[in-house]
Amino acid sequence: MATAKTAAKAPAAEENNVTSMVNSITSSYKDVASNFKGYSENLTQYGSVANETVRKTFDGVVAFDRALINFLRANLDNTVEHGRNIAKAPNIANVASLQQAFVTEQIEAVSGQIKELSDIAEEQSKAALAPLFSAVEDAVAKADKK
Repeated sequence: MATAKTAAKAPAAEENNVTSMVNSITSSYKDVASNFKGYSENLTQYGSVANETVRKTFDGVVAFDRALINFLRANLDNTVEHGRNIAKAPNIANVASLQQAFVTEQIEAVSGQIKELSDIAEEQSKAALAPLFSAVEDAVAKADKK
């Protein structure tokens, strides 16, 4: 049986255990709340980065498509003009000469167009990925500070 002394100690020890448990749970909830706040801020930041990346990617696709359409239009115009010149050619030797010149010019033109399209794609890709790279650099910098 419990003596009067041990009976008085039991509620105090039990009260300390309950207080300790309450403090532990409170601390855990504070940690969870703090983490959710951090997650929310990160989600907002990365959502913004994703939105900007998508917008810049779309702008890049539009710029690339415009350039491609302009090149196709120029090539079609050159082909139509070449057809008119062939129709006006006085003899077969002249047709062969026109054809050789046309093919040479088209090869040079298409080579230049491919280079220009490649430059546009590279430039637009860098612009679209810049927000993502910046966010990663910021995250690494924050991690390094901790």
